[in-house]
Amino acid sequence: AKLRKSWLLFILVTVTIAPIATVYTPIALKQLVDSISTQQPSAEVLSGLLHILIVLVAVRLLSHLGWRGSGYISAWVQPRIEADLEARGLEGLMQRSHGFFSDQPAGSLVRRVTSLANAYSRLHGTFFWNLYPGLISAILIIGELLRTRPAAAVLVSVWIIVIGVGNYLISKWKRPADEERSRQQSAGSGLLSDIISNALTVKMFSHTHEEVQSFRERVDVRVKAEHIAWNRSEHGMAMSDITSAFLNAAVLYLALWGWERGQVTVGDFVLLQGFVVVLFEQLNYLGQSYRHMMEAVADASEMVGILKTPLEVKDVSKAKPLRVKKGSISFQGVSFSYAGSKVLKGMSLGVRPQEKIAFVGPSGAGKSTIVKLLLRFYDLETGKITIDGQDISKVTQDSLREAISLVPQDPVLFHRSLRENISYSHPDATIEEVIEASKKAHCHEFISRLPGGYDTLVGERGIKLSGGERQRVAIARAILKNAPILILDEATSALDSESEELIQDALHTLMHDKTVIVIAHRLSTIMGMDRIIVIEDGKMSDQGTHQELTKKVGKYRDLWHIQAGGFQS
Repeated sequence: AKLRKSWLLFILVTVTIAPIATVYTPIALKQLVDSISTQQPSAEVLSGLLHILIVLVAVRLLSHLGWRGSGYISAWVQPRIEADLEARGLEGLMQRSHGFFSDQPAGSLVRRVTSLANAYSRLHGTFFWNLYPGLISAILIIGELLRTRPAAAVLVSVWIIVIGVGNYLISKWKRPADEERSRQQSAGSGLLSDIISNALTVKMFSHTHEEVQSFRERVDVRVKAEHIAWNRSEHGMAMSDITSAFLNAAVLYLALWGWERGQVTVGDFVLLQGFVVVLFEQLNYLGQSYRHMMEAVADASEMVGILKTPLEVKDVSKAKPLRVKKGSISFQGVSFSYAGSKVLKGMSLGVRPQEKIAFVGPSGAGKSTIVKLLLRFYDLETGKITIDGQDISKVTQDSLREAISLVPQDPVLFHRSLRENISYSHPDATIEEVIEASKKAHCHEFISRLPGGYDTLVGERGIKLSGGERQRVAIARAILKNAPILILDEATSALDSESEELIQDALHTLMHDKTVIVIAHRLSTIMGMDRIIVIEDGKMSDQGTHQELTKKVGKYRDLWHIQAGGFQS
């Protein structure tokens, strides 16, 4: 960071050199014109003119050297800063809670991360090559006019103040329009990503026309926002053009007034007109540059807002890593609400080390919420969850999740190779270890038949694999992780009967010496659990073994009777 600050300072120095030639050129031209118009040709006059030309060329070269130097340095430092901003943006997003990602379209978040880096790129270029050189040129010109033409200096200074105040007011007026434009662009990106991600579903329901129309409507809203923001920018440009025209007329009138009294030479006309042209260009850029910088700030504001928002779930100060020796879990008076609805109501439960338990109950009873709270995707309202006596809210989130393997109901894979997806839980695993885990999960068979084997890319979200294949890859990943606590959330739901029987054997091996929590709707998959916990209306309504619960009047026996007709013993 210190090195980059030094390079940015060096860019500032090199850019400071460049405007000197811009300002010196009209001065040199004045000297040339006055010499030519007032003196007869002679060797001495020619020598003086050549001296002016040499100095002019030297200053020009120095100016180009400054521009090129700043360009070469920017080529090194700017992409690195942009890359760092993208990485920081991603890091900031990944620190958000599970609930944050549930509410945000992925495409919108991608645009916000890239907009942060793009905004810096625009700020960098606009400041170093437009705004700052323009300010330096204006200062140098006013300084020269104060020395030679004080009245013109006052006129130019007033004009610069009018331009500056006007652009500030225009930019302040334009800022809400820029922010709305940025919001609509993010919303459009989110919708586009959602449609493309669900392209097969769109085709299955023959909704291509409807989705394209929906996107067109969203784009129309974005276009209107862009139109308003652009128009307000044009209003600023029009103001600059009008005031510049009046300045040009005023300066020329001042020069004519001085010429009438013999105080202004032809060279002075060249000088003043040259300064007016330079100022017109530079201050025009100045106004544009300021507005462009405000646009970039507006584009970055969404991502900056996310980064500045306090984290929903964060590690406490000096959080320690979780140490799991036995694997006991305790839920103590746990309550939790979601979207204003009470999901868990003071639930208490103890899980012994290496005990295998299952949660059953109707949909919406709170089974999956218990798992999310154990993984600390959300913080509790009241109560406490401990693992081996350690409050999970007081340990680091990374160490908590490293101690738990999760096989979700609908596993999502990266658009990477099968080897990378399986070894994601253990990046240092050898190919032999990956194959061994795959064999235990019974996915080695279908992987071996693929042309690329373990190097086969699975497509976005694993779309190239069937549901059962994705599930087995997820199980292989859990086997390779070998964490002391295992959570199976409908882990065999996507498997056919033959695959399920094979996977059940693999899961028995996987569950050995582990504390296991299973969420299941298919009761046939949990008959062998040490204990089955029945969850109803956010509370534990019953518990026991399969045999004990089927003998008792209650929800579990009702569920069993509904499903039993389709089960094999």
